[in-house]
Amino acid sequence: MIVVKKNKVESRKFSPQKFKVLILLSIVLLIFAIIQSNIPGGNKENSTEINNHSVVYEIEAVGLDDIVRTKSKIMYNLDNEKKNVYSGKSEAVYQPQLSGTLLHSSSFPGEILYLLETEDNIKVVKFNNNTKTIIDIAQTNNSKIFGTENMGEFSFSPDGTKLAYIHSIPIRNGMDAINNIFIWNLVSNEIKQITSFDSYNGAREPHWSGNNKIIFGKYYEGDYSLQIIDINSNKQEMLLEVREHQVPNTLVQYAYANDGKEIIFNSYLNTEGENILSLNVSSKEIKKLFHLPYYDFTYPKITNDSKYLIWRSLVTGEFGSQSIFSYDLTNGKQNTICALDKREWCGDFYLLEP
Repeated sequence: MIVVKKNKVESRKFSPQKFKVLILLSIVLLIFAIIQSNIPGGNKENSTEINNHSVVYEIEAVGLDDIVRTKSKIMYNLDNEKKNVYSGKSEAVYQPQLSGTLLHSSSFPGEILYLLETEDNIKVVKFNNNTKTIIDIAQTNNSKIFGTENMGEFSFSPDGTKLAYIHSIPIRNGMDAINNIFIWNLVSNEIKQITSFDSYNGAREPHWSGNNKIIFGKYYEGDYSLQIIDINSNKQEMLLEVREHQVPNTLVQYAYANDGKEIIFNSYLNTEGENILSLNVSSKEIKKLFHLPYYDFTYPKITNDSKYLIWRSLVTGEFGSQSIFSYDLTNGKQNTICALDKREWCGDFYLLEP
């Protein structure tokens, strides 16, 4: 005879008091999660790991005493078009402890190059983002790179082996200067002059286009233009010319793409605001990106991956408003990042990028 034993099933009852405790605990956890996602510094956007394209800008306000003060900092995410109060660090989020005065820096995949001035030397060091270590790349004494004059407006080549900079010789009791481009080869430690202007102004704002060509602004004997020069042959040609007393008046403000393949600039129209144009450096082709109904296009910047253009404009209103805008270079969409009026306006901005 087979005997089948039935398993005994115990029934557990939830007491009303235990149920209330679980509900209260769930509510507390939910509230904590909401607060954590909204407080400044409580989300990933305020961390040092940058996973999206963001613009950090200041909101400035004029008090009753007419003194301008920074009211707050806002982060605008260009990818999802959302804003939040920013409490993170400044632009130098990744800057390590450096020995010397920082003159210039440039980010490369996994590392950052810093140009430093010490009491006796000018040097370039490399900071590894992964190992958090610093190594010296090149150095030279101050007199060799400065001479007895000034040095500024720096640009590292895309491969990180050369530094272009402006060497200035003051004239007219320091009121003006003669500016030329020099190249510091960080591998051979050689310094070479590649332009030879000999009167007021000359070259300004060098930017690399590839590893062997430099785009720069030419301000020389009444000629204002963008030029490109081959650093090996010193062959120079004009990309764009400004017609200062004609309409349209081109090239008042411009921005370089990080790879040096594109330049975005503005062109005044007679009574209709201005067009924002793009120049292909290789083909010299110019195309219209969009139209601005007002005459102000300042501090334009292009993200490192050439996806967004950001700029500031003074938009006419009751009091006038300094506003910040973006333009998606991939789909042509324009957005307003910041627009205020009366006694508040949008202040300085900078980019945080992946």
